[in-house]
Amino acid sequence: VALNACKTIVANDTKDKSASEIRGAIAALLRNGLLREVDKGDAIFSAFNETLKNLSLRLLSKIFANMLNKGRLETAIQDNNEWFLDTLIPSLVDAVKNAEDRPHDALYASDCLSNLLRASKDLLK
Repeated sequence: VALNACKTIVANDTKDKSASEIRGAIAALLRNGLLREVDKGDAIFSAFNETLKNLSLRLLSKIFANMLNKGRLETAIQDNNEWFLDTLIPSLVDAVKNAEDRPHDALYASDCLSNLLRASKDLLK
């Protein structure tokens, strides 16, 4: 069950709208720190979005660890290469760069990157 949930979130299944929406929400949180643009400037939503961003990184960390252990992460990367390379990895690198301000985010982001690199040496290219 856990592996199926993991694959649903990171798989490139254009027929599964909810999985695409989850990936989109995670990408927005990681890229902008906001789930919705209308939350910008609101202190309550800002704190909420920071928590969501941390939880998203934690979720991805667990997903990638699970998929790596089951030997499925490399396939997921190959199937959804554009999302990983253009969206996810730059956001993870940025989270690591901001370690001084958000150390917990950096921890989960570095764990994600480590698992991604273990699964696919092609990501180094």
